[in-house]
Order: sequence, then structure tokens, then C-alpha cells
Amino acid sequence: MQKTINYLVENKISFATYSLPNSSDIYLIVDEQKNTKTGFVMQEFDTSSKEVIIGKDIFLKNEEIQIQAVNHLKQAVSEQAVFAEIKIFNQKEYEAYVALVVEKCKDGTFKKAVPARIISHDKPANFNMGAYFLSLVKAYENAFVNLYFHPSCGLWIGATPELLVKENKENTYETYSLAGTKLISKNRHWTVKEVEEQQIVTDYIAEALQCNNCKEIVVGKAKNIQAGLIEHLKSEITFSSQESIERIAKLLHPTPAVCGMPLKNSFDFIKEVEGSQRKNYTGFIGLNFANNQQLFVNLRCMQILKNNFLVYVGAGVTKDSIPENEWFETENKSMTLLKML
Repeated sequence: MQKTINYLVENKISFATYSLPNSSDIYLIVDEQKNTKTGFVMQEFDTSSKEVIIGKDIFLKNEEIQIQAVNHLKQAVSEQAVFAEIKIFNQKEYEAYVALVVEKCKDGTFKKAVPARIISHDKPANFNMGAYFLSLVKAYENAFVNLYFHPSCGLWIGATPELLVKENKENTYETYSLAGTKLISKNRHWTVKEVEEQQIVTDYIAEALQCNNCKEIVVGKAKNIQAGLIEHLKSEITFSSQESIERIAKLLHPTPAVCGMPLKNSFDFIKEVEGSQRKNYTGFIGLNFANNQQLFVNLRCMQILKNNFLVYVGAGVTKDSIPENEWFETENKSMTLLKML
């Protein structure tokens, strides 16, 4: 399996390999440019960009993932990814960014916004991509662990804890709101700020579903969910709809959990400060097969470049946020991926 993944990476062949939450199975999709409608879906944070699909031309599972199944393939398309200018905020700069968000929450510009930052980390000597992916699968059984390459966006890896939308059966779906962050080791109660932050996301999703003719909407009570060294508050939401999963995803995305509230004010502000550097971070990724449709918010992810990694992290900020705390929240989130190196 390691050899197969490394071969695909080294030869820049479009592929996606993943493990679904609460499952030990590993799947591999390889794109031979025959199928452009079903497969592994990627949508950037900014939905003005077109979604990308890695076609499900070769589909392998567990022990089927062998080098012999792919080594006849050679690089078909040269890498086309054009990367935005990257801003690496130091602690002082990021805390100033957060403080500006707090001011705008206090003056009513928005209730919440999610400032993001990028951490550049040197690639270790003799880094083994396949082994690293398998270590994430083993460590984060509750996450959607994914590794994919496409010439339009490059090579990404992640272990996201957040479902955007999943079809359970025909016209019946589930989603959930996920927000609030604390270290498990702190063993403390949730603060008013954290509870409020999660409720903002829950209310937004419920209202978005109601306004788009979704029926039988049921919102569960907030529960704790573990994601590596940290935990979040999660409320499960089920509903029925006649819409396609692609349509529902674009109704929900971006949620206040990754952008802010009101949506337009916070989105415009984020674009002004961050530009277009988020790319796939806080967009959505996942599966769009005839019999398996589930999409996840692309969190806890990093882009893999020739000599370094770009780790993407963010923090939900409200009028009660403390800039220094939000810096350390992003540091803790980055450890989901960095500690496995």
C-alpha cells in the first residue's frame, strides 16, 4: 500500500486515497481521465472556483491496493497548480488579525468570523508519504483521513473531523454543526464564548435548511467530540430534501464554523485580509458515487510542496475572544498533523 501511494505521488498521477470515520478500511481512486462525473470531489473555500473531480476509473480497497494495479500508469498531465502568495503570520500579526475581528464583532459588523493562518513546516529527511498517510489512518479513526493529488491543486493530506452532508438513504440526509475548541488535557467546562460560537453555527444550518424547503429537520443536543488532542461541541442534524447532495452542500457551505456570521460580511472581510490563499482549506471534499454520497469540510489539512508543508489552521472569533488564546488554539490544531511526523 505504501509503495502504491508513493508511486502515484512521485509520478503525479491524479488519485485519492481515504479512510471513512469509524472504519479501518482504506480505499484508493485513480483517475485515468475516462470519468468526469463521479468520484472524489474537491471544492475550494471560495465557491466562485469550479469544483474538481478525481474520476473513479480505478477503485481499489484494502489488500487490492497493490503497485501492480497502477504501475502501468504514467503522468498524463503536468502539474498546473498556481499557488497564491502565502502570508505566514507570526504570533503578533495573527493576534492583531484576531483583535481586528473582535472589534468588528463588537461594532456589529458580524457576530463571528474565522481568521486563518498558514504554518510552513520543513519536510523531514527521507519523508515517506505512504507511511505518513497510514499513520494518520491509525491515529484518527473518527476522522475522514484523506490524501489526494490533482494537477489543478497539487498534493494535499488531512484528517477532518467535520461532516458537511451525507445521504443516509434516498432523500434523507444528515449534517452537523461543529464549533468550540479546547484541549482535552485541560479537563474544564465549556466557556460561554465557546457555547455561543457553536450555537451560532447550529442556528445558521437549521435556518439555511428551513429556507430551502428541507423537511423533517431534527437538531440534536450538543455533545463533545474528540479530534486528536482537542475536542469540540457537535450537534447532529437530520433532514429530508428533494435536492441533490451537490445542491445541499452549496447551500450549507461555507458555514459560520469556517467563515462567520453574517456570511457575506465575514466572507468579504476574510478575502480582504487573506486573499485567495486558503485554496482547499475550509472548502469541502468527499465522495460522490451513485451509492455513496458524503462530503466533509476540509479541516486539519496541509498542502505538500517539494521541500515543505503548508499547514492550514483557523479559530472561531467572537466579541469575547482573547487574541492570545486564539493563537494557541491554532497551534494546538496544527498538532493533529505535525505530531505524526
